[in-house]
Amino acid sequence: MATDCDDLGDDLQITKITRRAAGMGTWVCGTLNEYRFNAPRTEPSYGISL
Repeated sequence: MATDCDDLGDDLQITKITRRAAGMGTWVCGTLNEYRFNAPRTEPSYGISL
């Protein structure tokens, strides 16, 4: 599957945002390039608003 670098991440979709019960941060679920992901979000968003 060839991917143009200019299009990389254009299909990012956040499907669920959950605050962590203990500690700081947020848990996010979504899809990117047809792959599902679950990831902690503890770092600054670097311009990505959720």
